[in-house]
Amino acid sequence: MKKDVVTKEAANLEDALPPEEIEADSAEEASGTIVETKRKYSCEVDVLYDALNLAWDNFDLIQPQFFLKSELFTTTMSTDARADIEAARALPDNDTRTLIAKNAYKEMERINPLLTTEWEVLAFYIKLAYPATAEAELASAGYPQYKQAIKPQWGSTESMALKAKTYMTAHSVDLLAAGTMPAGFPAAFNALGAEFILQRKIRNNALGTSETGTTDKVVANNAIYDHAIWMMDMGKIINKNNKTEYKKFVFEELKKIVRGRRPSGAKGMVKADGAFTPIANAVLSARNLNPKAPQQSYSTVSDANGDFFLEMASGEYEITVTAPSFEAVVVPKFRVRIGKKPRLNPLLAPVSVASNSLAEAVQAMGKPVAVAPAAKKQVQETTGNGVA
Repeated sequence: MKKDVVTKEAANLEDALPPEEIEADSAEEASGTIVETKRKYSCEVDVLYDALNLAWDNFDLIQPQFFLKSELFTTTMSTDARADIEAARALPDNDTRTLIAKNAYKEMERINPLLTTEWEVLAFYIKLAYPATAEAELASAGYPQYKQAIKPQWGSTESMALKAKTYMTAHSVDLLAAGTMPAGFPAAFNALGAEFILQRKIRNNALGTSETGTTDKVVANNAIYDHAIWMMDMGKIINKNNKTEYKKFVFEELKKIVRGRRPSGAKGMVKADGAFTPIANAVLSARNLNPKAPQQSYSTVSDANGDFFLEMASGEYEITVTAPSFEAVVVPKFRVRIGKKPRLNPLLAPVSVASNSLAEAVQAMGKPVAVAPAAKKQVQETTGNGVA
C-alpha cells in the first residue's frame, strides 16, 4: 500500500467514505464475471453469419419452389432474415467486451498512482495557502476520498478528482497567489482526472452489461440459427433427390464453404512488455514448418495502434516479430486452420542500453563485426475461436 504523505493536520478527518459509495465501488469490481449462455451453433460467430447468409442466398434461387410447399416462404422472408442477422452481428460479444474492460483497467491502474501523487502535491499547496484552516480545506478538496483512492478504490479516485477540480476552481486566486501553485497545475491535474474517469466509464460500460449483453447476443444468434435451420429443413425436402442441391441446405456443408472462402492467418496486437503500449510498424514474418509445403513468404506490419493481420495459408508456422529498439520475439509453433484467424498478442521487451551502445559502437567503427543478438523471447501459441 502506498504511504499516506499528507501531514498530521488532516489526521483526524473521517477516513471512511459514505457506505453507499464504497458499496457501489465493490459492486463494480464484482461485476467483472461474465456468464456464459448455451449456444445452439458450434462455430465462430462470423462463420455463423456468413453461412446463414449463404443459406438465404440459396433460398432466393428457388423461392418459388418453397412457396409451393408453404405460403409462409414469401419473397421478403430472406430480406427480413438478413436484417436479423446483421442486427445480431452488431451486438457486442464476450471477447470484445472483455478485452475493452481489461485495457481500460490497465489504464486505470496506471493513472491512479499518478493522480493520487498529484493530489498530494495539491495538498501541499493548500497547506501553504491556508495554514490556519488546512484541515477543513483538505477535507473540502477530497482528503477522505484520497484515503480510499490509495488502497485503491476506483470510485473514490473519481470522487477525489472531481472534488479537487471543484476546489481548485473555487480557490484558484488564493492557490495561485505568490506563486504557491503553478498556473498550469489545475489543467494538468484535471486532464489526468478526466482520463481516469473516462477509462472507468469505459470499463463499467463493458462489465456492467457483460452478462445481459452476452445473453442478448447469444439469444439473437440462436434465433437466426433456428429460423435458417427451419428454412433449410424444407430445402432438404425439396432437394432430397438431388445430392448437389441438397447440400446447399445442410449447415455443416455451408460452414465448410464459408471457411474455404475466408482468409486465414494470425491477428492481434503488438505491445511493449511491461508498459503494454501498442508498437507501430512492428514486422511480423512467418515460416512454414512443413518442409514439403510451398515456402511462400508471409509478412505484415502493425499499424499505428499495434494491430495487425498476418494472412497465411493453413498450416503450422514459426512467427518472428521485430521492431526497432525492441528485442525480437519468436513464436516457435503457431497453428492456422482454414478460414480461421487465431489471436496472437506478442509482447516485445525493450532492448537493453548495453546492447544499444555496443551496436552503435560497431556501426561507428564501420567494421563488419557480428554482434550477438539479444536473447529472443519465445511466446506460447495463442489461439482464439471467436465464439460469442
